[in-house]
Amino acid sequence: MDKEWFIIIGDRHEGPYSLQDLKQDVRITPDTLVWKKDFKKWVPARVVAELKPLFEDKPESKPLHQKPANNLKTDLGQEQVTLTIQQDPYQFYLWLIVLLLIFFYAFYQFYK
Repeated sequence: MDKEWFIIIGDRHEGPYSLQDLKQDVRITPDTLVWKKDFKKWVPARVVAELKPLFEDKPESKPLHQKPANNLKTDLGQEQVTLTIQQDPYQFYLWLIVLLLIFFYAFYQFYK
């Protein structure tokens, strides 16, 4: 791809960039001023038809009848590990025991 695009980020002119470079640059917004040869002035990226694909999010669609891929098992396994860690009751019981010991110690000291 040709590196023909120039941009203004902050107060700095940068470039030249290719379309692929612009797509990967997280600083580019629809309001970023762009310019290339044959443009009379700097314009927001949103008004350039050639740059519209930079701002379109296309979710990956899958047919409803498609069977799950093998890597789905791996993803589920990682989620189960995360859920197991989040549902770990031992820390709760440890704090419960500590609080009960403090309570019984205070009770013992009060009625001694």
